[in-house]
Amino acid sequence: MKIKTAQDYLKSLRKLNHKVYYKGKRIKDVTRHPATAPHVRAAAVTYALASDPEYKELATAASI
Repeated sequence: MKIKTAQDYLKSLRKLNHKVYYKGKRIKDVTRHPATAPHVRAAAVTYALASDPEYKELATAASI
């Protein structure tokens, strides 16, 4: 799955079977848990910025 939007990014994280623990308890959905959701949303913003013509150059990386 090619990730192009913030929603694509969030969906891809939900599909993966991550084993993430916080304070000894497993986090089932990193996109919604209070300890991880802010970080996930911050990363998702980069996808939103990359699709905005005003910020595309700033938020897009090219592999050379």
